[in-house]
Amino acid sequence: MISLTLVAARRRIFTLLLVGLLLAACTRPVDRPRDGAQPLAAGGAAGRLLSEPPPTLAPAASLAVMPTIAAPTVAPSPPPEASPGRSGGIYPLITNIQPTPGSALPPGEVVIGARVTGAGNLSSVLAFVDGNPYQPLAANPPSRSLSFSFVRELELGQHEVRIEARDESGQMGLYRWQFTIGPRPPPATVPPPRDPSVAEPLQTFPIPTLVIPTFSVPQVPPGRAPEAPTRRP
Repeated sequence: MISLTLVAARRRIFTLLLVGLLLAACTRPVDRPRDGAQPLAAGGAAGRLLSEPPPTLAPAASLAVMPTIAAPTVAPSPPPEASPGRSGGIYPLITNIQPTPGSALPPGEVVIGARVTGAGNLSSVLAFVDGNPYQPLAANPPSRSLSFSFVRELELGQHEVRIEARDESGQMGLYRWQFTIGPRPPPATVPPPRDPSVAEPLQTFPIPTLVIPTFSVPQVPPGRAPEAPTRRP
């Protein structure tokens, strides 16, 4: 009787343990915070970080633009065949040039001159002949235009005049030209290019005269030996 009771008690305990294990396996585990960690509320800092938009970066500062300084305008040398009326169309203008660019002058004294016109009053006007400076020129009283001329005796050959002018606004004009003292050298002649469509004439040679020498046969009388033929000139 006692043994049957113990067997029944063991079965009941085993059944309870099995049921407890099944319940423990079916129950969802609950996450627990680590030791010392504070649980985060649903509307806490983490929620705010996720809900707030990312910060907007300020645009980069624009680079500073440095002012550009215009270089002085320099007019090129005029062609020897033409006499220009203006020095590039930029003030100060240099016009009425003497002597004419590219001209050939006889030996002796040469008149050199020009007219200078600035955007404002002229501050300085310089003239150079073959690189040698002439005395500084200036309008008295100050004016925006100046006409000048001077005389020089130059040697035979080619010469160059250069004029530099500056006005009160700081603008600078430069002009130079060339001329020749003495006879102007003739231009070099260049033969025109050959046209391939035109046939060149063939070179002809004289036909030599053929001279054929003639011989005379003397008459031989009967009973006489014949003589050797003679050649006529």
